[in-house]
Amino acid sequence: MIIKRKRSQFESYLEDTSNIKGEAEALFIPNDYKEVSDVLKQSEFSKTPVTISGSWTGTTGGRVPL
Repeated sequence: MIIKRKRSQFESYLEDTSNIKGEAEALFIPNDYKEVSDVLKQSEFSKTPVTISGSWTGTTGGRVPL
């Protein structure tokens, strides 16, 4: 799994074509469903919000972490 913690490394994930700008502490790029499951379990345990980002085609801010 790739984990990016410096904002400059994942700035492009914080907005879409809607021009809504979001915030995040980190970006996780899992390689398989097990890693997705691990991230979601940890986020549930720590009560940390998660935003799922797909193919970056959004125009309504749906993939922007707020």
